[in-house]
Amino acid sequence: MRGVPVTIAPATEAGRLYPRYANTIGIFTLESAPPRAWPHGVNIDGTIILDFDKDRVLARVELLAPMSAWKSKDATAQPIGRPADLRLSGNISGNLSFDWPVIVSKDVQRDEARVEFGGEFNRAVALSNSVTALLEDDRLSGFWFTFGR
Repeated sequence: MRGVPVTIAPATEAGRLYPRYANTIGIFTLESAPPRAWPHGVNIDGTIILDFDKDRVLARVELLAPMSAWKSKDATAQPIGRPADLRLSGNISGNLSFDWPVIVSKDVQRDEARVEFGGEFNRAVALSNSVTALLEDDRLSGFWFTFGR
C-alpha cells in the first residue's frame, strides 16, 4: 500500500498550509507561516518533498514538477474535510525516499490542482481554505489546492 503514514491531530497555526509559487526557482510550495526547522522529510519520486517539523507536523510541501508538466483535467473539485494537522506517524523519522509515481492534474478554468502519489483517497483533511490533504485511511496519498495566478 502506498501513502505516507500519518495521524490526524487538532488544527494549529503550525499545521496550516498555504499555496505559494516561487517564480525564482520555478517550484510550487504549500507552506505554513511560522518559520522552523524540518528534521523529518519524505521524498516521493524526486517530484514532491514533504517536510515535517520537530513535532512531526507537516510544515511544507515542495512540488518540484513545473506547472507546464501538470496534466489538464476537467474537474478537480475540493474534497470536504474538517480542519486538522497531519503528523508523521511515530515509527518514521529522519529522511525517507519512495519511488511512487506522482500525478499532478490541474483545472485551469478554476485554478485548482490535485497531486496524487498514493492510492485512492477516502478521507480529506482541510489544512487551510486553499489546501486539502487526501488520505486513504491513515496514509497521506495526495493534496488538492488552489494555484491562483
